[in-house]
Amino acid sequence: MNYHPERALSAPFADPIGELITELVRLRKTRGLTQRDIAAYMGCNAAFVCRLETRQREEVSVQRLRAYAHAAGFRIVMVVAPLG
Repeated sequence: MNYHPERALSAPFADPIGELITELVRLRKTRGLTQRDIAAYMGCNAAFVCRLETRQREEVSVQRLRAYAHAAGFRIVMVVAPLG
């Protein structure tokens, strides 16, 4: 199998961070938590959480996403799998 990097950008799930954030927001809401609840756990303000959730922050660190997940009662697990 030949790997074509230009195709990877147009493949499904080409925005894994966006997909992860969408899922974290869904989980937060399922648990009945507010952005303020998450912010209090993370040690930041609700505006930061809002910007994170709406992708208004250019760069999002893995540590911040892990803290968000923990605040909602979850953990992030990363998996590397072959394409195809």
